[in-house]
Amino acid sequence: MGSFVASQDLSAIRGGLRTPRCAASPLPTISPESSDVIIQIKQTGICGSDVHYYNHGSIGKFVVKSPMVLGHESSGIVVAAGSGCQTLTVGDAVALEPGVPCRKCPPCKEGLYNHVSFEEGALVELLGVAIHISRQAKIIPGNSVMVFGAGPIGLLCCAVARTFGATTIVAVDILQSRLNLAQKTFGATHTVVAGAAPSKENAARIIKEANLGTGADVAIDASGAEPSIQTGIHVLRSGGTYVQGGNGKYDINFPIGAITEKELTVKGNFRLT
Repeated sequence: MGSFVASQDLSAIRGGLRTPRCAASPLPTISPESSDVIIQIKQTGICGSDVHYYNHGSIGKFVVKSPMVLGHESSGIVVAAGSGCQTLTVGDAVALEPGVPCRKCPPCKEGLYNHVSFEEGALVELLGVAIHISRQAKIIPGNSVMVFGAGPIGLLCCAVARTFGATTIVAVDILQSRLNLAQKTFGATHTVVAGAAPSKENAARIIKEANLGTGADVAIDASGAEPSIQTGIHVLRSGGTYVQGGNGKYDINFPIGAITEKELTVKGNFRLT
């Protein structure tokens, strides 16, 4: 569906205390050679600062002294772009950053450098993978999440799951040292040493040890090992979600019967795409 572009810009303006009004103004224009874009706003959030300005006319040291257009947390669609803009085109959906740096003062010129260690910097790409895996899994607050494989990706999946609101995060690995790190540093609430028993038995043991009831909401495999993949399917509750993040053999034995019986959602993940 195409975007309808209005002939005027309608804004909510704060005049005095608790006296908003709507006013139309001409649409902004840009020069053809500029690097600017024009955004047709689709949604705008109400920030706490908007409420303060509306009710009190100020927030902290910032005092409204003239009519003010409320709302700065917005998303929309690019409807015009200058030829100097190399990153956006008409039709792109975007979110807005309302802050505009002066690019002239000493802090702007100096920038922020070396505030992240090289060790942390080397994990950024891996963190992106873990975030993408967790988004694929659609983790929501209160979920129980299984993570098979406590290597770098698995450890970061534990941390991201905690950030996404999971309340039970179970890390599974064959090395106790990795599991200790998962629980101490990366947010795992439970750890289980992977066993050599058949996958169904392993799954039943994990469910019992981690108090998962009828099974986990989400299972993530970051190992690529066939036994872990099979156990990950069996450890899920009915209607659960499985995401394959680790790479192993191209073809393996896969418990397709459990997928259909429990109506599982199964997804693959390739890096951070």
